[in-house]
Order: sequence, then C-alpha cells, then structure tokens
Amino acid sequence: MAVAGGVLALALALRLAAIGVDGLWMDEVFGTSYANLGFVDVVLAVLRFDIHPPLYYLQLKLWSLPAAGDGWLLSNSALWSLATVALAALAVKSRAGARAGLVTLVLAAVLGSEIHFAAELRMYAMLSCLTVGAWWLAERWVAAPTRRAALALVGTLALLAAVHSAAFVPISCVLLYLLVGRWPVDGPRALLRCLGPALGTGLVLAPWLVNASLRSVSHTLAPDLSIMARTVSGWLLGYGAVPIGAVAVAATATLILALVLAGLASGPSKVRAVLLCFVVWPVALVALISLALRPIWLDRTLCFCAPFLAIAAGLWATDDRLRRLAPAALAGLLAAVVVGLAGLAWLQAGHARKMQYRELAQALTAANVEQLPIHVPSNLNFWGVARYLQGPHWGSLFEIQDPVAADDSKTWARIYQRIGEPRLRQLGLLPSTRTLATPTGTMWIGSTALPPAVLARDHWLVGDAALAGRADACAPAVTGEARRFRGLTLVRCGPVAVGDGAIVAATGS
Repeated sequence: MAVAGGVLALALALRLAAIGVDGLWMDEVFGTSYANLGFVDVVLAVLRFDIHPPLYYLQLKLWSLPAAGDGWLLSNSALWSLATVALAALAVKSRAGARAGLVTLVLAAVLGSEIHFAAELRMYAMLSCLTVGAWWLAERWVAAPTRRAALALVGTLALLAAVHSAAFVPISCVLLYLLVGRWPVDGPRALLRCLGPALGTGLVLAPWLVNASLRSVSHTLAPDLSIMARTVSGWLLGYGAVPIGAVAVAATATLILALVLAGLASGPSKVRAVLLCFVVWPVALVALISLALRPIWLDRTLCFCAPFLAIAAGLWATDDRLRRLAPAALAGLLAAVVVGLAGLAWLQAGHARKMQYRELAQALTAANVEQLPIHVPSNLNFWGVARYLQGPHWGSLFEIQDPVAADDSKTWARIYQRIGEPRLRQLGLLPSTRTLATPTGTMWIGSTALPPAVLARDHWLVGDAALAGRADACAPAVTGEARRFRGLTLVRCGPVAVGDGAIVAATGS
C-alpha cells in the first residue's frame, strides 16, 4: 500500500505538471465556452457547434460550478487520468493478485499519452477511464454472464457512447472481448449473448454518429507507416512539444510491436485477449476505415489503447515462466522504464505547445491603450480571446454571434431556415449582439463588414497563423504590424474609407 500510494502521488504530479505552462488551445475553448451555459443549453450548443456527444461537456459544466479558471478545469482531466491508473491496477489485482496489480499501476502511472491527454481540457482522459471500466465489467460478465452484470456493462458502454463520436472504436473492442471470452464456453451462441450489449449501446451511439457524419473534420489523417509509428510510440513517449527523433519513434514502435507479438504468441490467454481486442483490433479498425471509407486517424482516436499495455503487462507478470527469471533483474528493468518515461514526461510538461490565446490577449491588453475596437471574425478565436480579455464567464456563445453569417456551416443555415425565427428565438439560438465590451476594448465577432464608424478609425484584427502573410489582412492600401503567436496573428489596421466594400473579403478569416 505504501508503494502504491507513492506511485499514485507520482502519477498525479506528472499529470498536474503542465497546468499553467499554457493557456487553453482551440479545441479546449469549446468546453470552456459551453461551461458558461445552462445544462440544457450545453446540449443545444453541442448539437449546434460540435461533432461529439454532450456527456463530457455536461460533467465539465458540473465541475466548473465552484470555479472556472484554467487550472481548476484542467484538473478535471488529470483526475480522470489518475482514476484510469487506479482502476486498471484494481482490475488486474482482482484478476491476478497484488503484484500483478502493482506492475500495472507502475506502468500506467508513466504512460506518455495518458500524461499528455491529462493536461488537455478534452474528453480523452475520461474516454480511457470509461474504457478500462468497461473492460473490467466485461471481464466479470465473461466469468458470469448474469443479467445484473450485463446491465452494468451496457450502462457503462452507453456512457462511453455519450462521450465521443468515435466511441464506437473502444466499444467494439469491449464487444470483441466479450465474444472472445465466451466463445470457448458457448461457441456460436456467444454471438447471441453479445447482441444485447451491442444493440443497447448502438441506440445511444447512433444519433451522435449521424451528427458527426454531417460535419467536415479536416485534420484527420489517412495513416501510413510513419504516422502509425508516431501514434503507437506515443503511448509510451507522449506527444508533447519536446521533439523526439524519427529513430527513437521507430525503435519504440518496433519494441511495442515485438512485445505485442510475443504476448499474442506465448502469453497467457488473458494477455492474448487483451492485446488482440484492445491493441491490435482498434489499430487495424481505424486504419481500415481511414483508408477505405474516410480518414479518422488521429493520435487521440486511439488514446484509450495505452492503458491496456500496462494491463497486459500486469497480467503477463503472473506467468510462471516470468516468475522463474531473476526478480531483481525484472524489478531493475521496470524501475529503469519508469524513471525514463517519468523523466521524459516531466521534461515535456515544461514546454508550451498549445495555441496562444492567453499570450495574444496579454499582448493586446498592453498594446491597446487607446481602447480601439477588436475584430475577431472566427467564432472559435473570438471565444478564446474573450476568455482571456473578459474572464472565464465572458458571456453566452448563443447571444454573441454575427447576425448575418453565424458561421460557415451550410447544414445549420438550412436547419435554421426550417426551424424558423420564432422557434429559434424561443430556443435562445438567435443572437442579441455581435459585440462584447471588455476592459481592453470592444470585441466584434463575425465576417460581416464592420460598421463605417468602426472602420473609420484604427482597429485590431485577430486571425489565424496565415493572416500574417496576407497583404490584404486589413484592407487595400492599409498596412499594419503583424504580431505572430502560436496558431494566431494580431494585426493593427488603419482606418478604411467609408464605402470600401473590400473590407468583407479582407476581414473574412
């Protein structure tokens, strides 16, 4: 217990180390902006602006009630990740004994990808925790497929389905584990036994898959060997700002592959089942979908796989063949791995890697002593800058929108037309203003042309990184000094002659 307590303390320290190094980045701004809304409005906002189900955002809203600062919100992910470590260790301990649980605990504490996503205000730490919990319940169901065990499993899978639009990947892993576990006992009847959990989960997941399919996600990848190696090696090394050479990435991915193949070839049956269902299957499934249907490959799509490396290692530690090896040598090897991965994670935690909304807002506050207007055409950039200029509770993203061009979603433009203005007003989906008064200056949202009175004086323009290279960033024949930040650009624009229609194209970012 003393060793376990020390390992959990190390795990928590590694997961909290990056808090404060960065402000929040683009995807994280969604969660913080939704947290300003009521619980019902959170669901509406997810449907309106997001591709993911609302469960993560609803629990984040609940978490934000005592405080809404960056550190407090990020601690939510850190605690979900710590829960994954503890849950994995307890599950293995219940299955294979205390020593096996301790091996899992030690390895799970220093997994690079788990530490990386624990420092992001996103749903991936929660996704890993629920997947590990679902595996534990699946293990119990395989041993005794009672109705009570089935209900607990289906409930957990339903929660998993309500967290992420790609939750069908970990859910399929759990269902495959059920099938593999019961097949030696039930034969083909195992398919019928697994049908109930599959249908129950599918009813929850289906609407969110439809919602996600209606939206375009441009940053997903079709994997090649180098992309796959980066993802797999990241389970141990993480995905931080510290550059890791191609040789180290390839060597780590090869090592993981070799250990997985060895486990599949000669490990105990539970080790083979875990590796097949939660490591091999999800990688193959995501690669197949990405190459055959549409790209969905991202490092975070497969983040839940990492804890199962630690789970498999803990279960494998009970193998009699390993017990015959020198305990001191095995303990020394485990200690070296832990020290190396913990040191790398600590090094990465001290390096900034996120978009610099916070830094841009600080620079703008220092530069805009004249209280000039601030134009932020993009909704997401507006939400991010507003958080750091006005504060976490800056306002409602429903009330502050461009009344002419809310965003570039053609799908939602058609939906708005069908719903009609009276009903939209009842739902609170019609904006009441496109401005936000902050101590630094009035912010304007949207790509619609600013009023002539605003354009007749200097103003600030906030855009993405490409804005700095555009000659027409402000308006024709108007120059401004571009200040570059990670993922963002700040430009001071001079006055524009009244009637200059080019401003629409110039500010549309």
